[in-house]
Amino acid sequence: MIKYLRLRLVACNCRSSSVRKPVRIAASTLLKWSRFFFVSLLVKNRNFKFLEESNQAGFYSLRNSGELRSLFEASSVFNEDIAGICEQVLRIENISDVTLIPMLEGDSPDSQRGGCMKDGAEVPLSLQIRSRKGQLFTSRPLAEWLLPNRQEAHVIDGTWLYGGFFYEHFGHFISESVPRLWPLLLISNKLSIDGICFLGSDAMHPCDASVVLPPTHSEIVSYFLGNTTCDIRVLRSPALVSNLMVSTQASALGPLSQPSDRYIDMLTVHQSSILSSTFLNAKIYVSRSRLKTTSRLIGEQFLEQILASAGYLVFHPQEYSIAQQLSVYAASKTIVCCEGSAIHGIELLGRIKANCFVISRGGLRSHRIKSMLSILSKRSSSVSVFHKVNRHPPFEIARNALGMPVAAHWKSGVWLSYKALIELLCMLDVAEDLQPSIEQYSGSLKAEALDYLWDFASDGLMLADEGGARACRVFLDKLMKSI
Repeated sequence: MIKYLRLRLVACNCRSSSVRKPVRIAASTLLKWSRFFFVSLLVKNRNFKFLEESNQAGFYSLRNSGELRSLFEASSVFNEDIAGICEQVLRIENISDVTLIPMLEGDSPDSQRGGCMKDGAEVPLSLQIRSRKGQLFTSRPLAEWLLPNRQEAHVIDGTWLYGGFFYEHFGHFISESVPRLWPLLLISNKLSIDGICFLGSDAMHPCDASVVLPPTHSEIVSYFLGNTTCDIRVLRSPALVSNLMVSTQASALGPLSQPSDRYIDMLTVHQSSILSSTFLNAKIYVSRSRLKTTSRLIGEQFLEQILASAGYLVFHPQEYSIAQQLSVYAASKTIVCCEGSAIHGIELLGRIKANCFVISRGGLRSHRIKSMLSILSKRSSSVSVFHKVNRHPPFEIARNALGMPVAAHWKSGVWLSYKALIELLCMLDVAEDLQPSIEQYSGSLKAEALDYLWDFASDGLMLADEGGARACRVFLDKLMKSI
């Protein structure tokens, strides 16, 4: 139906102007509603609040998959036993003599001048996908890789799995690199590899051809390997790999996608055989209060005290191993967390029994919160977002994902008004006798706000200049009026 309407729109362009406009309007309207109806059928069984926020995500996921299929048409190790219905098609390409080109200094999760090259062209399946409007790929064109300035490639013999780009950032590594590791979940039955190659940043000198994975990243890869071991390399200089296995990116970071159902199935089976089930606490609050970051919930320490008195375990994931974190998430019945990297830890799991409550740090329409929802909606029993937060004007200007200078709202803290706090506690079934008075909350919030400003100053932000001082006054005025 959708394909037919698209053809009719194309045909309208060839007709006279007297009939073209009304026909195009009618066809566009039908196309819009046919999309909505089709997506509604796909998501109607999801136990997902704010369903209207996910409809577009479902549709764009399908549309992008269709556009990319032409790139993925090639001989593969697996076919329909890996591919699911109406989802990202999972494929593996076995390619000989592939040149791996690391990123350049200054590259980031939003832009990479490197990748996989075969016979002078990029390997299509290796392109880094980002499911965001206006940016389908973050991989830069081959012409920007500065190939003439690179050193000569060294040879790596054997069969290696391509792990994508290496990012030190916990969340980006899980969301954008780990989804290429799904073949490891099949390794005991169908795959045999010598190691895994990630692409780091080009060291520009031959004595530093590769580096070792940091401990947390190594734990993540080991979780996928299970009882199997293999060589793991982060390449910092070009390499010619004898045989490279390049797999589909089974999940993409961004508000316009959802992970492959087949990928979720594999993760669910894997976690049942790997994780411990000794954790008994039914309710947890995943805290950010011990992280040194300005993008936080101001008043979080006070909220933790209330939730602890209501039977919640206040959980600081960075203080536990990856396996321990995943065991806690998998065994919990209720998970409450602030929007942030802790949610990406759940991305290593398949389906879990927990009802998830997410406190937004940017309002419901934030692209980040939509990305969080795409991670949790297929994995958890239900997802609820609490978005009644206040956020002050940004203190600084930075570049966004597309390289444009904008107010750095993602670095700003948020807080709850007293009314919003009580509403949140009621949502979390906190007894009325445990809920604080407005005086108690006001005193605690003011103290945490001063700590927050001190942390900003400690990070080198000049709050004493005219712009910084004005931003501080706006922040404090807004905070006082909201209590």
